[in-house]
Amino acid sequence: VSNAVTVDDSLVDNASLTVSLSSNTPLARQIVATQGSNRDEIWDVEIAKLNAKATGDKVQITDWQVTITQTANSNTGDPTTVYLVDDSTGTTIGTAALAAVSGTVYAGTFTDIDTWVNKDSTRTFSLRVKATALDNLGLTSFGASTTGGAVTAENGEGSTVAPSGTASTSAVIFAIDDGLEISLVGT
Repeated sequence: VSNAVTVDDSLVDNASLTVSLSSNTPLARQIVATQGSNRDEIWDVEIAKLNAKATGDKVQITDWQVTITQTANSNTGDPTTVYLVDDSTGTTIGTAALAAVSGTVYAGTFTDIDTWVNKDSTRTFSLRVKATALDNLGLTSFGASTTGGAVTAENGEGSTVAPSGTASTSAVIFAIDDGLEISLVGT
């Protein structure tokens, strides 16, 4: 007597990944650029929380491109680096250099991050930015966006998954080079 177990490949083939903006994305706020030797940089500032939801099977994210948009006066500073951080553990999953795409639009790709989203669950990532040369800037704002098409992913069997969805924020961080930084604390 023998027993054989057969796994229906269609279950794995139906794996999907959906990207969205988390409802816990930070609200628009103003910060003072105080890092760096000239005290004109912002480091590791969260600008968005991104959700990745896997259904049908666990999904491995291998690469993920994000876009950072900046609006500023004529003395623009530069967003230089973007970080993808596991929101539940605080662990940095990937770091990407930002390159100007056009005007004040910058793109960065997290490559070979090989991070998993479990079947039928949502994993949240914090998107953080570093910007330099914000001195004499006055006011600049940063936003972020990504789409499912900007994600490279595989199911548990190693087959390609075509992610879907969008996540976009605008004017989340307003950075200034001088001023007060006030935090309100509720009880």
